[in-house]
Amino acid sequence: MMSGGAQPLNLAADQARVIRYHGVTQLRLRPGVMADRMVAGSQAWIREPYAFMPWADGYAPTAALLRADSVATPGAGNIHFLADGRKPAGFGTTRFARTLPRQLSRGFLQVLSIEIDQLQRWSPEDEAALGFAKADYIAAWNVAAGAVASFGGDSQGMRWADNPQVRIINFRLVRQNIDAWLASSREGVAHRKLAAAVPETAAASSTRKGLQASRRAPSATNATGHERT
Repeated sequence: MMSGGAQPLNLAADQARVIRYHGVTQLRLRPGVMADRMVAGSQAWIREPYAFMPWADGYAPTAALLRADSVATPGAGNIHFLADGRKPAGFGTTRFARTLPRQLSRGFLQVLSIEIDQLQRWSPEDEAALGFAKADYIAAWNVAAGAVASFGGDSQGMRWADNPQVRIINFRLVRQNIDAWLASSREGVAHRKLAAAVPETAAASSTRKGLQASRRAPSATNATGHERT
């Protein structure tokens, strides 16, 4: 994937939680399609486990979004992200991260650098960047590795004790929907290109806006003609 591209990144609820709320700046991924496409300068938008209100349980995620405005609790009130805590009573079926529609993503990773190393590499700096104590990280990693088998995969060589090679992703979190961010970035680039191409026109436009604003601005004196003090 070229630098600057965006792709989905599936995270477990505990991973999403430490990234969103604990200042995590490092993520370790096993080699694979998702990890191998990430390069320095790219973006990875976060998909995380979630639940809709029960009315949506019979709908696919995108269909539920289309219907959301017609139900009693529209918009954000219809969804709970498990990274925010235990699912409250009254919510429906928990959904896998991979089903989260792109428009519901709450943030993305701006990839700063990528290292290739063994999983068991550990230092105080790594621990701080990962947001887990070592024992907790080992336990979480092994649970994730074991889950592969439950989906018909082969977890051989994936556990902590196997010390597999991993891609160590160093990143910063951007707390914004990826599409909203890309749109604002494109708009900013367009404005900069316009100003660079015709700076005198851009300057004149700004001047005209300033003149129009001054004409519309309230007078510095009040209705009786006395100066304000």
